[in-house]
Amino acid sequence: MGGYVGGRLAAAGHDVGFVARGAHLAALRRDGLAVTSVAGDFTVAPVRATDDPGELGEADFVLLAVKTWQLEPAITAVKPLNGRETAVVTTQNGVDAPGQVADVIGRSAVLPGAVEVIAFLDGPGRVRQLGG
Repeated sequence: MGGYVGGRLAAAGHDVGFVARGAHLAALRRDGLAVTSVAGDFTVAPVRATDDPGELGEADFVLLAVKTWQLEPAITAVKPLNGRETAVVTTQNGVDAPGQVADVIGRSAVLPGAVEVIAFLDGPGRVRQLGG
């Protein structure tokens, strides 16, 4: 989900930083992000990608696009991105995620979100969107 939404934002000209690991991070750094989509394919290159959120600096918005079971370490990992005016957008299924984030980040910073898009990693540096 993060690759798809972040890719759309970057393609529209917004300053986006991606947090990734392993082969996906290497591909993003080397080739950028390629998105295959029912709404039109696109590639964003170069992209800012890192495995250390602290390298990205303070953000206006942080999109937490991890599975619910990955949320706790992700909240801790994105702390360096949070400033006084940063909003943290949650995209997890279920009603507990915004509360979990608020317990660490602060309730006023959390924007509970819902995403109705079917998208997935289709290989390192590649996202496929099927619908939604």
